[in-house]
Amino acid sequence: MTKELDFERYAKFLDPKIEFEGGGSHWEKANKTVFTLLFALMDQDLTELVRVLERFPNYTQLACEHFRYSYSYNEIEADIFAASKLLTMCEPYATNQFVRNVLAKLKKIEHYEASEIKEFVDILHANKDSLNQIVLSHYEKKIAEWIDKNQIHLLQKAAINKKLSFIPKANRDFTSSDRDKNLDIPYMA
Repeated sequence: MTKELDFERYAKFLDPKIEFEGGGSHWEKANKTVFTLLFALMDQDLTELVRVLERFPNYTQLACEHFRYSYSYNEIEADIFAASKLLTMCEPYATNQFVRNVLAKLKKIEHYEASEIKEFVDILHANKDSLNQIVLSHYEKKIAEWIDKNQIHLLQKAAINKKLSFIPKANRDFTSSDRDKNLDIPYMA
């Protein structure tokens, strides 16, 4: 059961009526407090960020633009359902850097045992309709890498690959470099 979110706490900093359309750089669109709040929410498992953006949807584009500056300084992994929802919400504004930063926060599976990989594949399969295609494709690639690095029986490989066959091949390459040359973060200077 998820805890009730105290939206009044966020209403002090976020204005549901403010619009961020128009000119100006990313940094000119909001104040230091808003960016600090977004960073704090991005550093968590993304669940609260998604809930805040659902309540204050006018901040979605700003959050997506700002997420490119998030480099996961902590070890908190993103909830795959929250990451999926965030990717869906931010689809119109998603840059490759934004997507890479969200994917970098996802659960790491390279040290899983075969039984854990099987369980994880079962979770992905059972939730295929509620998970974003980007998250599914990411894990398909990571599981394929895991299979290549680990010696498992051919039948286990076949069973895992069959379970993953529901994932269509990704049609977008997120490895291209659209990262800012100089991450000029004015309030961090």
